[in-house]
Amino acid sequence: MVLSDEKMKGYIRRLLLSRMRILNDHGFYGLLLMHMTYAVSTEVETACTDGVRITFGTDFLENLTDEELDFVMMHEILHVVLQHCMRGEDRDQERFNIACDIVVNSNILLENKMDKRSITLQKWGESMHLAPDGKEGYEYTAEQVYKAFIEDDECAEALRGAVPLHKAYDVDRRTCGGKNESYDGVRVHVSSLFGLKAYFVGELDD
Repeated sequence: MVLSDEKMKGYIRRLLLSRMRILNDHGFYGLLLMHMTYAVSTEVETACTDGVRITFGTDFLENLTDEELDFVMMHEILHVVLQHCMRGEDRDQERFNIACDIVVNSNILLENKMDKRSITLQKWGESMHLAPDGKEGYEYTAEQVYKAFIEDDECAEALRGAVPLHKAYDVDRRTCGGKNESYDGVRVHVSSLFGLKAYFVGELDD
């Protein structure tokens, strides 16, 4: 499916405005997001990152509120900064993804003064943010949370069938690999938001 220029401009506008809000309200996250490349694809179900770019599925993006979009943007950039894409290769991916999400979401919660609305998606509810011992995930590394999952039989049993946040809105990171404009047969629109902002400045300011 080919995206029309009008549709693409709408998606770009939303991403620019989200980054602007985050830069204004959460400067550290906003500055980090300034260095990312972004993609929009009709074939990606939700959102993902490979450490270089953040890719959004068009349907997913359209159904996010502005507040939810800001959360997803902050969530993905923290995965990049903490290099989660490169730290879980020798571990159970399902559990390690959950551990990473707990650490990321808890840090975003802390950034938002523990307001749980800041890590809530209306479709899936409040995102996981507590470590197995009941403490906030920001107190630990992803590896420490993962180890707690492995060592705690009761916790491991509770995790069976659990849906990590990335299963809710992030595709397998392997489908986001590379820097080309296509991957795994999926054609995407990839551009730096710096360039997009300059190119669409007239339309975006209307």
